Amino acid sequence: MPITIRHMLDALNQVMAQLEASAGADPFISQENLDTLLHALDEEEKAFTTSMYELVKSRKNNRGGRVTRKAVASLAPYLKEVVMPEFYLKAGPIDRRAARRILALGEPYLSLANTWKAFAEYNMDRSPAELAERIGELSEGISLGYYANAGQEPILPLHVPAQLELLDEHAFFNTLENAHGHAFEGLRENYRLDRFVDGNDILSQLPGFQDNPGARDKASQLAVIMQHHLREIALAILFRNEQSFNPLFVAGITEAGHLVGFSAAVRWK
Repeated sequence: MPITIRHMLDALNQVMAQLEASAGADPFISQENLDTLLHALDEEEKAFTTSMYELVKSRKNNRGGRVTRKAVASLAPYLKEVVMPEFYLKAGPIDRRAARRILALGEPYLSLANTWKAFAEYNMDRSPAELAERIGELSEGISLGYYANAGQEPILPLHVPAQLELLDEHAFFNTLENAHGHAFEGLRENYRLDRFVDGNDILSQLPGFQDNPGARDKASQLAVIMQHHLREIALAILFRNEQSFNPLFVAGITEAGHLVGFSAAVRWK
């Protein structure tokens, strides 16, 4: 499948959101913030993120060379309107003609363009199973806050092959109960649905639930990657009784129609 403008913009928005979130409430994105962020990224994403950071540092209007969240956000229109139109959206490295045009803007822009395109292609080719694996890596050790204030078991990645077009309560239960190899049989008989709501709210809250910078950074990345690769994200909480651990799911639909996200057994007061 050929790379599209949407794939390019998705890659750009994902990396910019993660860079901005890495500083937390601080307006400045330090080298330490960047190093912590890079530690958890795949190689393609790491290269693009580094290029983005170095470009912001090197811009002429960046006095002192410090990288701020505002400076990262302000770069987006220029990249979308000036840099991206200079190269053709076809597979493989940027061709020589396009490289010369981009180089005229400055060496850092060529470095960024190459890593941007490589990450967009990598993102585009990521399968639902690989996405679920990445979600599993980022969610390991993450706290679910007051959703699990009386305890939680380890978070597990969720991937159920399907052909979903929308995700409502009915589609959610049917997909889980028909999942081959998953222990979700009898959900409706053993649990009642306590909550089925927009899952973007819990994703936005996840960083605030964490008690150390590393976990906050992972939670921020988890939220960004899920919101960029999934649609109709839902939070579903099933309930049996206050003494037992009850299933919590945060999942959405991939471009291929699969159900992907994470699940955990939780207990709350």
